Amino acid sequence: YYWNGYDKYLAATLEGMRCIGDSQMVNLLTSVEQDYQQNRSLFNPSENNFLDIHDDLAWYDTFDKRYAHLKEQTFARLEAYIRRHPNQFAEIK
Repeated sequence: YYWNGYDKYLAATLEGMRCIGDSQMVNLLTSVEQDYQQNRSLFNPSENNFLDIHDDLAWYDTFDKRYAHLKEQTFARLEAYIRRHPNQFAEIK
């Protein structure tokens, strides 16, 4: 996520998760962001050193496991929200 520059979407992602009532995913993403900010010096994509620092980032496995546990619930909430508000996502003719 951070390595690929997707962090620019974090604010919108958090807003979306709040909109669908997914406070657990909001909490997870907030924790990841806080941890990233504290360890941002390890993330330098221009050095292409992801494999070199992988062991230094082992604690992120905890975040990955939490995400894996929550993602089905998150996708179900997204689906339910889209079905309730289809006009926000597509023009229905």
